[in-house]
Amino acid sequence: MNKSVATTVPRQHRTICLFFCQEEYVLHLLKVEYFRSVLDKAICDHPELFPPDISLKYEMKDIRVSKRLKIYVRRITVNGYHYTVHPSFVMPYMTGFTMDVEKALFLRKFAVPFWALAYCFGKHGMYY
Repeated sequence: MNKSVATTVPRQHRTICLFFCQEEYVLHLLKVEYFRSVLDKAICDHPELFPPDISLKYEMKDIRVSKRLKIYVRRITVNGYHYTVHPSFVMPYMTGFTMDVEKALFLRKFAVPFWALAYCFGKHGMYY
């Protein structure tokens, strides 16, 4: 057995999804004071969405751009870990906007096959 291989801790998925109005999202994102006030209110109203250490202190880290959707997302640092603050109008992993897949996901609840969703709504079956 090779003892020189270092053991690593698996990277956890560190995303926080919050409600933002799509039209006002860029304004919230670019103004640090306003974004912090929205984040502080969300921490008070819904503490279960956040890591436990966020009540102690968090810092603004940076702003990134999604390659798929060309939308900005802000990252924060809590206790040395970085979290992405994800807007609720975007699907997980930035695959699309919720408005674009809303009807297809509704039909999926009634066991409509993926190939039928792809035929009706475009994309491909694996997208849904």
